[in-house]
Amino acid sequence: EAVVTQLDLAETKAESEQLARALLEEQYFELTQESKKAASRNRQEITDKDNIVSRLEETNNTLTKNVAFLTKENSELNGNIKKLEEEYILKKEEEFNLIKAQYEKNLNNERTLKTQAVNKLAEIMNRRDFKLDRKKVNMQDFKKKEKENRKLQLELKQEKEKFNQMVIKYQKELNEMQAQLVEESTYRNELQMQLDSKESDIEQLRSKILDLQQGMDSTSVASLQADEADGSVTESRIEGWLSIPNKGNIKRYGWKKQYVVVSSRKILFYNDEQDKEQSN
Repeated sequence: EAVVTQLDLAETKAESEQLARALLEEQYFELTQESKKAASRNRQEITDKDNIVSRLEETNNTLTKNVAFLTKENSELNGNIKKLEEEYILKKEEEFNLIKAQYEKNLNNERTLKTQAVNKLAEIMNRRDFKLDRKKVNMQDFKKKEKENRKLQLELKQEKEKFNQMVIKYQKELNEMQAQLVEESTYRNELQMQLDSKESDIEQLRSKILDLQQGMDSTSVASLQADEADGSVTESRIEGWLSIPNKGNIKRYGWKKQYVVVSSRKILFYNDEQDKEQSN
C-alpha cells in the first residue's frame, strides 16, 4: 500500500512538472513573438526616421540650389547694371562730342559764308562802277553786278534756310536722345528694384534653410516613438511667397510670385493662397 501511495505521488508530481513545463514553453513562445514584433517595430521606426531625414535633406538641397540660383541672378543683375551704366555713359559722351563737333563745324561754315557774302557785297558796293556819276556808269556792268548781288542774296537766304533746317534736325535728335535717356534710366531703376527683390528672397530662403537644418538636428528616435504612440507623425511646414523666374529669359519675361509650401515631405507651388486652400 505504501508503494502504491508513492507511485501516485510520483505520478502526480510528474504531471505537475509536465504542466509547468508546458506553461513555460508557452510563455517562452509568447516572449519570442513579442521580441520579434518589437524588433520589427524598431526597424520600421528607424526606416521612417531615415525617410524623414532624407526628405529634409532633399528639401534642404533644393532650397540651397534656389539660393545659389538667386545669388547668381543677383550677381548677373549687378553686372548688367554696371555694364549698362558704363555703356550708357560712354555712348552719351560720344554722341555729345559728335553733336558738339558738328554744331561747331556748321556754325563755323555759316559764319564763313556770311563773312564772305558781306565782304562780297561791300566790295560790290564800293566799286567805282556804283558812283553817282551816271555818265561814267556802264549800264550793262551795273545790271551784271545787280544780278550778282541778287544771286549772292539768294545764296545767303538758302544757306540760312539750310542752317535752320539743320538746327531743327539736331534739336530733334537731341530730344530723342533725352527720351532715350529717360527710358534707359527707367529700365535701370526697374533692374535695381528686381535686384532688391532678389536680395530679399535670398534672405528669406536662407532663413528657411536654417529653420529646416534646426528641425533636422532636433529629429530623434524618441520623438518618432512618441509620435507613433499618438498615432501620427508631426510634419513641419514653412509657407510664404517666393519670386521665381517666369521663363528662361528673365530679362524678357521677368519674374512671377508664387505661394510656396515647404514641408519635410515635398515642396508645393500655388498661384495664391486661395489656390492652396482649394487644392486642400
